Amino acid sequence: MQDVSQAWSKVIARSWSDESFKNELMSDPKPLLGQYGIHDLDAYHVKVVEDPNARVGDWHIQGRGPSATYIVAIPPKPNGELSDSELEGVAGAGCSCCCCTGAASDEIL
Repeated sequence: MQDVSQAWSKVIARSWSDESFKNELMSDPKPLLGQYGIHDLDAYHVKVVEDPNARVGDWHIQGRGPSATYIVAIPPKPNGELSDSELEGVAGAGCSCCCCTGAASDEIL
């Protein structure tokens, strides 16, 4: 689980510093996520969106079964450095399972 958290941290951080990466992540996320070792989302449609109201680690699942969509919010780039706990939060506080709660804002829907 820690490896997935670190991978999400890297993906979000790179999206803050590389506009073309972020655009590709938002248009076709699964191949890029796979390159970072994030394969646990294969059962979902994946949607990555920018959300100016999001906090680090915001995500949620919309729907159920094979039509479910895993939505990850890219929050605004923070000012300054992130603490270790904030970096963990980028990946949903170290959790990548569907029983945990993420709380992406309603503006991204």
